[in-house]
Amino acid sequence: MKKFIIAGAILMAFVGTAYANDCPNLIKQDEDMAKMMPGDAANMVKVEEQIALAKKEHEAGNHDASIVAAKEAWKLLGM
Repeated sequence: MKKFIIAGAILMAFVGTAYANDCPNLIKQDEDMAKMMPGDAANMVKVEEQIALAKKEHEAGNHDASIVAAKEAWKLLGM
């Protein structure tokens, strides 16, 4: 039983670290797509707001919220 608990704790440590590294990649993809895709000004403002929110949440350590914001920007870009 102890082995399962230890293995679970180790797995969670690696998953959390990997998850934190996804945020910058998603944000970068959003920024690149926003530069390449023409869109109406109102929609692009929303995209920029979501990207800024994703960055803020990532820096605060809220990686789940950061990924949600980055994916919302992705949706607004029509992807």
